[in-house]
This record gives sequence, C-alpha cells and structure tokens, in this order.
Amino acid sequence: MKFTPPQEFTSLTEMLRFYSDADEIVFKSHCRLDESEIAEACHNARRLAHRLQVHHGEKSAEKIAISLGINVLREAWEIAENKVLYLGECFQQTKGGGAAIRINTGATKLLADFQKLWTAESEQEFFTEAKISEVVIAHELFHLVEQRAPSTLVELEAHAFARAFAQLPFSPLLYNTLLHQLAKGKRVRLL
Repeated sequence: MKFTPPQEFTSLTEMLRFYSDADEIVFKSHCRLDESEIAEACHNARRLAHRLQVHHGEKSAEKIAISLGINVLREAWEIAENKVLYLGECFQQTKGGGAAIRINTGATKLLADFQKLWTAESEQEFFTEAKISEVVIAHELFHLVEQRAPSTLVELEAHAFARAFAQLPFSPLLYNTLLHQLAKGKRVRLL
C-alpha cells in the first residue's frame, strides 16, 4: 500500500520532526480515514505488539517469526529498474509450504547507506540495516499474525505495530518516504 507524504520535505530534520509525532497525527496526514478509526487501530496495534513481546519474552521480531514457523528470507530484488522500492513483503503460503517474510536487502542497504551520510550520530542507530530489517520484519509479522485483507487501515496498523515493537522514535512511514525520495532520485538536506 502506498502512502503519499502530506508535503514535500526539504530536510531530514523536517522529516524527523514530522514523523516523530504520534502515529495518530502522522497517519491522519497520510490518509482520509476517520480520526477515531485511526486512534483505535493504533491502540490495537500497540497492544498486540506488547502482548507478543510479553508472551515471547521480548525476543526480536525475527525470533518470534521463526518461533511461529515463519521463514525469514533476505534477498535483493528490484521492481521497475529500482524506480519502485519495497523494504519487504510477506506471504501466507510459499512454494515450500509455510508463511514467509522476505526482506529486500538491496533496499535496506540503500536506505542505511544513504542515511549514514545524513543522520546525526544520535539518530544513526535507527538507520542501520539491522534496525531497518527489524522494523520491516515486525511490520510483516503483523500482517501474518492478523491475516486480514489488505486495506489502508490494516497497513497503518502494521506501521503502528512495527513502531511499538521496534521502539522507534518515529513512524516507520519515514523509511518509506525516504525510500520513495531515493527512487525518484531526490536528495534531502540535513538541516
């Protein structure tokens, strides 16, 4: 599901400030859903993240996925000559028989490498390949656990779940926005 940023950002600082707001505020600017619907979805997603972490002893999203029988695959792939970039995807059923989460290592590396140049030292921990992958796995894990038909609301819930699970100080939509800008060939200033 594609979300369009509500404005054109000229700096990473502006983007971080915007995406650090509560999910309910960020999501409202990205879609036309009712505020109470967004608030309930965010609440439910955060509650599910907490329940899964408590039940599984606060393991990583990848360890929880594996314990649930979900394969986690890492491979690089591109769509439309890298004009469209996805960080990951999930499948309820694969040729091998089970559910799977597939991380696009090309996209996670591209985003992490790009952000090394632009993030302040205090922010770099959130832009490593490992952290981006953890957020992507958490996002896709939500889809596999919930098993609901794709919709804007379900996608927003997956973002809220991933943010809570990975303890990000900003919405994972920031990763999508940065990736979108990279795919378009735009550069973002630091200040």
